[in-house]
Amino acid sequence: MAKRARKSTLPDSLPPLALSASQAAEYIGVGLTLWNELVADGIMPPAKQIRSRRLWDRRAVEQAFALLSESDIAARSDWDDVA
Repeated sequence: MAKRARKSTLPDSLPPLALSASQAAEYIGVGLTLWNELVADGIMPPAKQIRSRRLWDRRAVEQAFALLSESDIAARSDWDDVA
C-alpha cells in the first residue's frame, strides 16, 4: 500500500526548513538522479542525518544553487533532467 503524503500544518507563507532528496531536486529543477550526482560531486550540500532521515537545509541548497557559475552549468550536459 502506498504511503500517503502528510498534509502540512504549516501556513503557505512558511516554507519548510528541511527538504527530502526528491523535494530538494524538485526545488532546483532537476531529477533525483542528477540531484544525487550533484551532491556526490560536492556541487550541492550534503544531507543532515537525523536518525534514519537524510534532509537538506533549504537555505544551503539555495546558497549552493546561487553560487553555481555559468561554467559549472555549461559543463553539465544533463541539466535538462527536470523532475
